[in-house]
Amino acid sequence: MRARLCVGLLISMLAASGPSLAQGVSSGPEGGRDTNVDPDTIISTIEQSRDKAAEIGEMEAINHIEFVEVDTLKGDKTSRAIENAVSLNEYDVRDLQSTLAEQPEISAKLEAEGVAVRNILAATVDSDRLVIFVRKD
Repeated sequence: MRARLCVGLLISMLAASGPSLAQGVSSGPEGGRDTNVDPDTIISTIEQSRDKAAEIGEMEAINHIEFVEVDTLKGDKTSRAIENAVSLNEYDVRDLQSTLAEQPEISAKLEAEGVAVRNILAATVDSDRLVIFVRKD
C-alpha cells in the first residue's frame, strides 16, 4: 500500500511540474530529466518492475515520456540502497528493460535522449504517461 502511495505521489508531483500532454512523444521538464525524487520511491518502483513491464507492454499510446536521473541523488547510503534493490530484482529489471526496448516509440525516445537500455532502473506508468528512472552512463 505504501509503495503504491509513493508511486502515486511521484506521478502526481511530476504531472504538476511537467508540461501539458501533447500529441506525439514529449519530454519532461528541463530536457526530459527531473531530479526531485525520493530514494524510497525509486526503490519501491524498482521492486515493482515486473508489474510495470506488463503494464508498458499493454500500453496503446504513449504521449509523454519523462526521465529521472537517479545518479543525481546524494549519498553513498542512497546509492547502495538503490543498487541493492536493482540486484535483488535483477531479473525483473532486465524484463522491464527488454519491454521498453521493444516498444518503437520508447526505443526512439531513448536513442534521442542518449539513454542506454542497460541504464534503466525502473519505470512508472499512468495511462499514456511514462516516467523512466535511469542512471548516468
